[in-house]
Amino acid sequence: MKTLEKMPFTDKNPAFVDLIDLATYDKMTEDEQIAYDRSLKRMWDFDAVLDGERHYAREEGIQQGIQQEKLQIAASMKRSGMPVENIMKFTDLTKEQVDSL
Repeated sequence: MKTLEKMPFTDKNPAFVDLIDLATYDKMTEDEQIAYDRSLKRMWDFDAVLDGERHYAREEGIQQGIQQEKLQIAASMKRSGMPVENIMKFTDLTKEQVDSL
């Protein structure tokens, strides 16, 4: 059987990709295996950092959205004539923030 450059069945079943990787890894020298393991570790570390950054950015975006919504609500309350003290109480905004609206 002629060896294929790209195994056609790997797209359909990712388990075959793992088997091919394992067979390739087994043929590496010890130094190549160490280098490969290090590169995998770097990739996993990088992915972990990216996941953490995505989580932080998502949380930061949510907090900014909440703050923006508070400001919009406070502006509506102020336009309707509600006292500043009540606006502060209901929105947890400072007097300076309400006054700046």
